[in-house]
Amino acid sequence: DEIFSFLIALIFIINAIGSPFSQTGVIHYFDSDHKAHDPYENQSYYSHYASALLSLIVFLGTTYVAFLLRKFKFSPFLPNQTSRNAMTDFAVVISILIWSLIGNAFEEIPIEKLNVPSKFAPTFQCCDASCTTSWPNDCYEQAEPYGYRSWVVNLGDLNGKGWVPFMAAGPAILAFMLIFLDDGITWHLINHPSHKLKHGDAYNYDTILIGVMVLVNSLLGLPWLVAATVRSLNHIHAMADKSPDGTILSVQETRLTHLGIHLLCLATIFALDVLKLIPVPVLYGVFLFMGLVSLGTNQFWGRMMMFFMQPSKYPVQPYTQYMRRGRMHLFTTIQLFFFALLYAVKSIKAIAIAFPILIAACIPIRLYVLPKIFTADELILIDSDPNTVKMWLANQQAEDDEEEPLIDDDDSDEFSKDNNEGDIESKHAQGAEETSSKPATTRKVRRKKTVSCPTGALMFTEEPSALGPQLKPQMFVGGNAGLFMTGTSPSVQTSADDSSAQTHDTLEGIDLATQQKGAQTRRRGRASREERRSNSCPVPNMMFEIELISPEEVKHSDGLPTLHEAQHSQHSSQ
Repeated sequence: DEIFSFLIALIFIINAIGSPFSQTGVIHYFDSDHKAHDPYENQSYYSHYASALLSLIVFLGTTYVAFLLRKFKFSPFLPNQTSRNAMTDFAVVISILIWSLIGNAFEEIPIEKLNVPSKFAPTFQCCDASCTTSWPNDCYEQAEPYGYRSWVVNLGDLNGKGWVPFMAAGPAILAFMLIFLDDGITWHLINHPSHKLKHGDAYNYDTILIGVMVLVNSLLGLPWLVAATVRSLNHIHAMADKSPDGTILSVQETRLTHLGIHLLCLATIFALDVLKLIPVPVLYGVFLFMGLVSLGTNQFWGRMMMFFMQPSKYPVQPYTQYMRRGRMHLFTTIQLFFFALLYAVKSIKAIAIAFPILIAACIPIRLYVLPKIFTADELILIDSDPNTVKMWLANQQAEDDEEEPLIDDDDSDEFSKDNNEGDIESKHAQGAEETSSKPATTRKVRRKKTVSCPTGALMFTEEPSALGPQLKPQMFVGGNAGLFMTGTSPSVQTSADDSSAQTHDTLEGIDLATQQKGAQTRRRGRASREERRSNSCPVPNMMFEIELISPEEVKHSDGLPTLHEAQHSQHSSQ
């Protein structure tokens, strides 16, 4: 899934900027031999450099404005939230309209426009009544075509070559594999747990519908209907209700948007003259926007960026915390090899027919080859769905909780009461020398590497970014804001003597940017190892609710205590 979705996103980006295998892309406008310059080659006022520069400006401007308007939902601009939501929902459409007007404003610097036929008709133009030759490729001497082919393709017209249907069966099987895999992978990406979809999937139902539509389009000589991976994912994000950090909270699941989209596509048939005014660089900008948006949720892209990161700055992910760095990079390198192979085969026309075979070959390689290179736990962490990863993390944490700290019984009290980490290490080093002559029952301290809240949705949520999906803190407490504790969960079995200390540790575990003015703080003693482990992740151990209050509200309200007042009241009650 990751390789295929990254391939589709990269195709959008490369074809928008400049494909190395064709003249598609805005960079190719700087080539004087580009076909867009042919209609103006005899015009004295025309400069292909000026046209290319304007095309580049329109291209980058379309992408920039689309990203800018996409953030309006959480901005303070415009009079109300409804207008901000509308600006975000129609960001791409507004950007297309703005830069289409700018692209058509310079009459002396023409840029390439969308090539649209003058009327709604089949594009195959005939040289004569038999319609076996194409105008103008087969009849240059004719000034205009004889007519258009009929709408329904004559399947019996084989031009005297009866072996064609049999020879076409082999490529047809490859085409079926490509459509089937494309449709299945796209559906799997759409139904990703992070999208929080409620309705059930329809893999088989959708495949049947696509097969029927491919048959109908073939009879009409129209392009086949296939799943649009990038556009489908963008549709999910357009219908999603998101938090300010980009996390999907819910998705409005409706068929009305699909119906409206295809009705508008039907309406464009009657607006062909308007479509001719849309500059092609504007469409390139839209393709770049869609490709870049898709990269933000691709884990493969995020792990590729880690090749260039400082290891201590890696984003917080299960595979960065529980896997060795070399093993993680090895898996990414294998994926990168198959991606490069797929892109090369797709781009070389002589061998492009083998593209579906390579996609299908990735399945047995994942099922039978990779398990011989990586352990089952590593494959779960780096190449599994989020629910499976959460179950693995929960089981790992349960196993850690069942194991007691392996320390010497004589030193256990000293270890739990020590306030300085350096003193702990030095005293245990001295104890190891003093007890070297003791029986073999003495055990060494074994520390475990734990992750702060790996499974909790309270502290961390996954959000897309330019470096791939990353876990970001969802809850921030800072400034002079007061903190009002409204309740705790009884799930943690603690005594009355240490409950206040545990509450205090949990509250102080939250990173406060600054303390309230005039407040006095005390240095707290180091908690025992069991207390530290239970407080390291408040989600499965201690659930509490918080409310952020501005300093003015705290100052003028009698019923809402400040953070230090709440702590003092907790200590007093104990």
